[in-house]
Amino acid sequence: MILLTLDTNSDILSACVTKNEKLLSEINIYNLKNHSINSINIIDCILKNSNIAINDVDGFILSKGPGSFTGLRIAFSIIKAFSFSLKKPMISLSSLDSLCFRENFNGIVCSIINALRDEIYINSFRYKDEIIQNRFEGEIIHINNIKKYLKSKNTNLDNILFTGDGTIRFESELNSFFPNAYLNKKPITSYDYALLGLEKFKLNLFDDTTSSVPSYIRMSQAQEMLLNKNYKFKKGETRTQL
Repeated sequence: MILLTLDTNSDILSACVTKNEKLLSEINIYNLKNHSINSINIIDCILKNSNIAINDVDGFILSKGPGSFTGLRIAFSIIKAFSFSLKKPMISLSSLDSLCFRENFNGIVCSIINALRDEIYINSFRYKDEIIQNRFEGEIIHINNIKKYLKSKNTNLDNILFTGDGTIRFESELNSFFPNAYLNKKPITSYDYALLGLEKFKLNLFDDTTSSVPSYIRMSQAQEMLLNKNYKFKKGETRTQL
């Protein structure tokens, strides 16, 4: 099974072509902001490097977040266009799920992504089979509540691994709350998504191409500002006329 995976979820632009579990070609460009300009070019490059034509691809995988609001929309626009036009299935994957699935660890694996404002996107699992069938997209909490959150799901926190970019931003807090925990600071790449996506393809757990949307978990800052503005207006304030 030949799959093409695209991740525009962060400042890392990543794409790969895989044949079953084998990585044929992958490109990762770090600290890049203009994903909309470069995504098609790196897709073209990985296809050429793999000696694969776009029509030979059996399906498409992408990150559905949480992460960059703008970045997620870029990947969805591109992959949905490929999926619809070529009539090939697509699967969108949680970043939190994909981070956990890449780890081979006998214990609790907890994925954490920096959500700013001292908050994190979070999810955790004990077994990989749980991740393949998982539909819960995770949640957002303050970093100081992470121990309470994990205790609500697990009776024993002695053997735990944290993965995701939150391990970099909140390393000191994690070392304080969980002094014996393991931290994996390796950035997520498209190949990490591809491994989980392959398992979902085997089970035909496809997205509906027309209705599939990103998972933001929380509202964007623009939406929060709009809701706050509307709330004030309902309380009796007048709008400024431009």
